[in-house]
Amino acid sequence: MFGKLLPREGNFFEMFNQHAERIVEAAHAFEQLVANY
Repeated sequence: MFGKLLPREGNFFEMFNQHAERIVEAAHAFEQLVANY
């Protein structure tokens, strides 16, 4: 079942890691926004 959720190109984990990096960047930006409010 899990295999059906993966992209057919086979680069799921690469895309997942890129997305995770963006989330971390956004979290740091949000932290700075809240700290300097």
